[in-house]
Amino acid sequence: MTVRNDDPGRSPGMREQIASMWGDWDVTTPRPRRKPQVQLQLGRCVPAWLVRLVAGLLVAAAGVLVASGVTQLVAAGLLAVGVAVSKNGVLPGVSVALLLVAMLLRLPGEPGLVTVSGHPLVTAALLLSLHAMVFLSGKVTELAAGAKVELAALAAGTPAAAAIQAFAQLLGVVVALAGDAGAGMTWLAVVALVALVALAWLGLRALRQHA
Repeated sequence: MTVRNDDPGRSPGMREQIASMWGDWDVTTPRPRRKPQVQLQLGRCVPAWLVRLVAGLLVAAAGVLVASGVTQLVAAGLLAVGVAVSKNGVLPGVSVALLLVAMLLRLPGEPGLVTVSGHPLVTAALLLSLHAMVFLSGKVTELAAGAKVELAALAAGTPAAAAIQAFAQLLGVVVALAGDAGAGMTWLAVVALVALVALAWLGLRALRQHA
């Protein structure tokens, strides 16, 4: 007659000890892997919400430059808020298009909130603010507000953006000179304006590809 000892508190037998030892050496049995320890060292950073805020303020500044009344100023403010909270690149591009159209629809010499329309300094400031807004928005398009953006990453692509801006400012000067030359130079102003729009479009594409 065989008596089995099913007491759970008994010491393990020889078979159990061998199975335990074999399990320690068994390399074919899948085992849970420990998560790798990763440590990132970042340089100086700024929060993404601050970059978004600066981009929104640039839109507001551009709106002040082209607005001729309170209604347009309020619309520019709404665009600024939208750019500051937007998580895609659609609204910054729409803001650029709307503000450029608002600038072109105003007659030269028409009074505005800042100065008369068509002034070379106003055009230069508008191009600079819109270009800087698109550049900064592209850096934080898909980031959460609390994300950290390294300053080195934020400054990446600055030389190319500066070259595009310099060329755009040069075209703006050509347009201003053509306008001062009289009706005989109107065709040059139109050509320069078309080139400026094409350059702005190509610049936006280049910045979004390298952002």
